Amino acid sequence: MLISATEILKKYVPFGKPIQYNEWTIYPVSIMDEYVWEEACPLLDIDKNSLNNIDILRMSYLMFLTNLLVFDDEKQMFFNQLMRICLGLDDEVIIQLRIVDDDAEIVIGSGIQTKSGRIIIDSPNAKIINSKDFDEIKRIILYQNLIGYTDEYIDPDVKAVVDEYYRLKNKNAPDVSLEQKIAVIQAQTGMSNETINAMTLRGFYQLFNTIVSRVEYPIMKTAEYNGAKFNKPIEHWALRSPVDMYKEAFTGYGEFVDKISV
Repeated sequence: MLISATEILKKYVPFGKPIQYNEWTIYPVSIMDEYVWEEACPLLDIDKNSLNNIDILRMSYLMFLTNLLVFDDEKQMFFNQLMRICLGLDDEVIIQLRIVDDDAEIVIGSGIQTKSGRIIIDSPNAKIINSKDFDEIKRIILYQNLIGYTDEYIDPDVKAVVDEYYRLKNKNAPDVSLEQKIAVIQAQTGMSNETINAMTLRGFYQLFNTIVSRVEYPIMKTAEYNGAKFNKPIEHWALRSPVDMYKEAFTGYGEFVDKISV
């Protein structure tokens, strides 16, 4: 049974709770696994239908991903690591992608070493994730961990404008390391490393973004009091509305392009 986005975002995400889907318990990613998330997350969110290839269009997402990873050992390693993290699997568990009956599936189980050195799955005890179940599992993973994610259909032309807006906006943005972000949170809250390490990835970034907004708010209000003009009212840091990426892109794109073109 599919879980609605509203249920995921209201019942589970705020509390960092895992989500049950069929036989699988899907856990949110920890901030300590951010490196794996950064490498593997893009693999779960490729707009394959925009590639204008009829064969790819007909494929399940898992089949497409399997064909993509078969020649890239490093990407497959990160994908397997993310699946272990999100499904709560031990490091000893083997994960393999395989093609069966013109579709793909994920096989999870203990491994057997062959004479050639190849590891295969112990089939009688293996668990299978088919392409349909994988679609829902990856959807849950993205909602759990990616702030602003939506699986609603977006017109390709609209998506292209939004992607270009954020590419331009972030082009010259400072690259703040995770170490620096941890230091900011500790400086503002006094939280210990142990407490931060126990946070979910999403919870960590919600806290970091809130701290930045809290610091910026009195600065911007002071500037406004002294005559500075802003294009929209300054929202209180504790009452800020969730960012609508598409609304922001379409209201800010023209103005932003004008600024960087000067």
